[in-house]
Amino acid sequence: MYCGQQNPDLYFDENIRHGISSFSALANLDEVKKGLAQLRRDIDSGEINSVIKSYENNIGDYLYIIAKKTEA
Repeated sequence: MYCGQQNPDLYFDENIRHGISSFSALANLDEVKKGLAQLRRDIDSGEINSVIKSYENNIGDYLYIIAKKTEA
């Protein structure tokens, strides 16, 4: 899902979207079209740079939680 995190133009490539399960298996086609239209506006206006900057961090992009069921 994060393949285009620093290069959001990648999300306009249908082949790339098909390789991302969130797009290919879970997403509603109308929502994807609307999201891509908004992304295009953000890229064209430069707003995408603010969005990318607002998510910068040094702790990574994923969180794994390991849980263990205890006996009751």
